[in-house]
Amino acid sequence: MACPGDKIDIPMNHIYDVYVRSHYDGMTVSVPGGPQSDEIAIIFCASSGKRLNARVGGLTHEEVMERKVSS
Repeated sequence: MACPGDKIDIPMNHIYDVYVRSHYDGMTVSVPGGPQSDEIAIIFCASSGKRLNARVGGLTHEEVMERKVSS
């Protein structure tokens, strides 16, 4: 929850497994002038892939997809 116009940080991670650290990211959004008292803001963030130059450990996207296909 936030006041109208405040900045909100939206965390993002891999679609199938939160342990794929290369896909950890976030987006900061704000709704200038809103939402008002009789409104609600619904925020959806999506990404088309991993972070650029990700240098963290954890599972890889390929490992997760192999497990998903084999199960």
